[in-house]
Amino acid sequence: MIKDLFKDALPVLENVAPIVAKFIGGYPAIAAEYLLPLLTHAAGINTGDVGQLVKDIINKESTQDMMKKFECDHKDLLCNLLDNVNKLSSAEINVKLNFNKPD
Repeated sequence: MIKDLFKDALPVLENVAPIVAKFIGGYPAIAAEYLLPLLTHAAGINTGDVGQLVKDIINKESTQDMMKKFECDHKDLLCNLLDNVNKLSSAEINVKLNFNKPD
């Protein structure tokens, strides 16, 4: 759903904030949960109004500049998160549960 919502904005994002675009285009669940609330807040938009953020990315140079600045300011964090997500996509997690009965 997020990827579809950002369909028209992704080409703009790929030019001004390519790491953000990678999250939205490649990891939409992570983008929706963690990145979009930060981006809407930075843009001064209600966090529930992602559609407005998309419109502003497409139509407002000031929002594009904000996206560029956001990525620049948080580049190390975003790159580390992206690197960790790439590692996790091929990880296997085993869980062993031990239930003790009360005496």
